[in-house]
Amino acid sequence: MRKLKVINSYTDKELAKNMVVGFEFETSDERAKVLIDKDFCIDVTEVFETANKIDEVVKQPKQRKPRTKK
Repeated sequence: MRKLKVINSYTDKELAKNMVVGFEFETSDERAKVLIDKDFCIDVTEVFETANKIDEVVKQPKQRKPRTKK
């Protein structure tokens, strides 16, 4: 079983349900692979790893450009 999060709305015919963005659910590994390949869902564990990497990059201070007079 894998936990997925919907990133593009779609109608799931297997579950007979409209899937909306942000909805999280568990499904089999085979079904998860199909949904991820079609870009309907993402694996939640991958999201958390990516978010941690983004947080590290955001924490670095930005360099400001020097002011110039017109």
